[in-house]
Amino acid sequence: MTKSPGPSFLCLLACLSCADLAPYRRDSGRFAALDLRRESPTRLGARGAVQSMADDGARQVVLTDDGPWIIRGQTIERAQGQRHWLKAALIPAADGAGTWAVAIDADGHLCRLRPGVDPEDVGARYGLEHEQIADVATAGGRLVALLLKDAYAIADGARVTRYPAQGVRAVTGGGTRVAVRFDERVDVIDGLLPTAQNPHGTPRGRSFRMKAPTAVALTARGQLFVAAGSALYRENSSGGLSLIYLSAGAPGLTSVVAAGFALWFADGTTLGHVEDGSTALTTAPALAPTSRLLGAGDGRVWALAGGQVTLLATNRESSSAADWDNGLGAVFTRACSECHLPGGRSDVDLSSASAWAARRDEIRERVLVKHTMPPAGRALSEDDAAAVRSWTHEAQRFHP
Repeated sequence: MTKSPGPSFLCLLACLSCADLAPYRRDSGRFAALDLRRESPTRLGARGAVQSMADDGARQVVLTDDGPWIIRGQTIERAQGQRHWLKAALIPAADGAGTWAVAIDADGHLCRLRPGVDPEDVGARYGLEHEQIADVATAGGRLVALLLKDAYAIADGARVTRYPAQGVRAVTGGGTRVAVRFDERVDVIDGLLPTAQNPHGTPRGRSFRMKAPTAVALTARGQLFVAAGSALYRENSSGGLSLIYLSAGAPGLTSVVAAGFALWFADGTTLGHVEDGSTALTTAPALAPTSRLLGAGDGRVWALAGGQVTLLATNRESSSAADWDNGLGAVFTRACSECHLPGGRSDVDLSSASAWAARRDEIRERVLVKHTMPPAGRALSEDDAAAVRSWTHEAQRFHP
């Protein structure tokens, strides 16, 4: 594991004067005002208090105290399985067929959720049938990261590699990278690089030494963000971490999540948003003090507090919306709309920027790599193929 350059970041903060830190503070006046839009919550009505949920931009799985629910568009279905669920996720299917709605229960079982079918324990599909699974995260493409007791595993669709990791606290993924948080460091593994010769040895990647990191996130481009107490850092092009924000005081940053290309963070009742190098903050309280943020694949964010969820979005035009307006929407109309409108015969709605953003890896693979879409006899024009290729290039992961 390659060590990141420079001293520990808490030491670095200690060396900086108040004047040096002033531009990064919440009350510095240098951050843009976040133009926030509150959208309708899930269509669950009185179906129970929400415990956890996941949203890839096309589908949601919601765990309530009345059971799990799966939502796609205007359709909401109850999944089987009345038990104590802890975490919901949408991950690439282990059998290669689409995406699975999954949840982790209090006993550490990773279960696939489906309407009308009892939960299927899928730990054995990853060779982890005797392990307690504490967390699961999708990392882009076919990659899935799983948190175990003093270990973690990375599945790439062809194999599962388990790494012993004493004291590991959390895993997350994005942009075909996996971030692993410990008490005094954060490791970042490139999921596309070959694994170490010894499958139980140190994986290839980069290690950032840091005292007491509290949260890590990877955007869909694979750019790393790390929170440590009141400070938020962003990976820079030199392979280090740069301070971008400093909370005004206790309790510091309480929630940090990636959502598509964006990052959202909670600083008390203030909500922050980072995208395309710009950081914006709400100017009035936007969150309950106990809010937990849950990122959506299309760039929006859910705020969970007291068993209720609120969907929040910025009115700033996102990268995916701009791409849609600048040509992808026309490509969809010409080449995809016959099958991929809402309720279309493919049962996959691709009629919006958010739907394309949520499925960018699958679109790249099927359109540009395997050429299985559009179907045989309906090839894209050279201009349309170039537009999709340009979009996937712009969406490529962050390279330090």
